[in-house]
Parts: sequence; C-alpha cells; structure tokens
Amino acid sequence: MAPTLKSYADGIDDRPVVPMSAPAKSYSQQQTFEKDITDEHYAEAVLCRMADDLMAKVRADGKSIRTLTVKVRYNDMAEDQCGESLAEPTDLETDLYGRLHVLFRQAWKRRVSLRLVSLKLSNVYDGIGRTELALKREVSATTLNADWP
Repeated sequence: MAPTLKSYADGIDDRPVVPMSAPAKSYSQQQTFEKDITDEHYAEAVLCRMADDLMAKVRADGKSIRTLTVKVRYNDMAEDQCGESLAEPTDLETDLYGRLHVLFRQAWKRRVSLRLVSLKLSNVYDGIGRTELALKREVSATTLNADWP
C-alpha cells in the first residue's frame, strides 16, 4: 500500500476520472439586448422563451421548481429584481407565464430603457410535483361494458 500512496503523493494516479456534477441548485438564463429596449411585450416574450428553455432542463433533470425571480438591468447598469414562490412545486412552464408578467412589471421600477432581462428558477425539488400527461388511457372490458347502454 505504501508505494501506491507514494505515487499518489507524487501526482501519479492511473485510476479513471469519473466526472460528477453537483445537482442544480437553480436554473437561470439572461439576455443582453444589442440595443437598449423599451418594448414591454418583447421583453415579456423573451422571458417566456427563457421559461420554456429552463423548464425543459428542469424536466430533463427530473426536478421541479417553486421560486422564480425576474431581474432587469437598466441602461445605466443599475438593476432591480422581483421574485415569488409558488404554492406548489411545478415543472410546467405554463404555470409561470402569468406570474412572469406580474414579476416583470414589478421589477421594472424605473421607466427607462432596459439592457438585460434575466429569469432564475430556484427552490429546486427532486421530482416532487412532477406532472406528466397521460398519453394512453387504460381501457378494460368492464369500462367498455359500462359505456354501452
């Protein structure tokens, strides 16, 4: 065992490297605009697209989220943000759309142009609240007979 420990101390280790990433504590995305914007509808559309992308990652990881935070950066680089926790964890972006509108309006406190919008999804749960759509309906002979007059 001593020679092995000495080789490790010398930086010699022939064991294979197995990369492991830590589970996500949050999911976030931001977009810096080429030109400062004042179009609220466009900024909200960008946030909805971010929600689509991020929730796809959340589902792919088998997770659900409960907290969303919208951040805006103004043309003078100052920032404001607003966040909210949902009553139940979700992995569906449609649960976020209505809240994004409200949070964006609350975050954009100053009526000056925006340089950046950002969406962060946090308070991550392992599969709790996973909502999968039933793509097949189980039909049994009893169900068929019950449907017939």
